Amino acid sequence: ELFRLSTLLRNVGHIINRVRDRELRQHDVTARQVSVLGAIKRLGGEATITEVSRRLLRDPSTIFNITNVLHRKGLIKKSRDTANRHWVCLTLTARGEEIYEKSLQKEKVALTMSALTPEERRQLVSCLEILRDNGLRELGFPPENQ
Repeated sequence: ELFRLSTLLRNVGHIINRVRDRELRQHDVTARQVSVLGAIKRLGGEATITEVSRRLLRDPSTIFNITNVLHRKGLIKKSRDTANRHWVCLTLTARGEEIYEKSLQKEKVALTMSALTPEERRQLVSCLEILRDNGLRELGFPPENQ
């Protein structure tokens, strides 16, 4: 039962990411790239790779690679942190802001989620938050307050 549940969670996440990638293709970005743009925005519009990787619970090398692509596309600006020259400070460009705002339209994901009633969605959110917070505690991170 636990194996089936973890497999289903992983598969559903993968499917939703693929649906999202297909939707974002028109903007020439992926779901992972948009998640990095969103993390920078939520961190006050300026962040280091370490801060973004912690926010997204991803390895810094993964975030480093994604930010290189975003920088080449002109969606973020990289500059040396004035307080610590070893850190790279990431900021969204005007184009990055525009793409992020456009990415907030999630019609295909909403269509996928429409298979659930509003009550089923509330229950799913509640269960996923419990699993997320328990997993974060297991990893030594504080639970999310969102």
